[in-house]
Amino acid sequence: MFHLKPADGAIGAHTKIVRNVYDDFKKLAYKIAEITQVKILNI
Repeated sequence: MFHLKPADGAIGAHTKIVRNVYDDFKKLAYKIAEITQVKILNI
């Protein structure tokens, strides 16, 4: 879902929404890692 392109129909406001969802999932993953004391590798 994070790699949607205009050819997939993700244009205009959809692009911003996809980015917001990506950011939300990233924050959630970091919070879970923090609580569970799992180290996240920066790739």
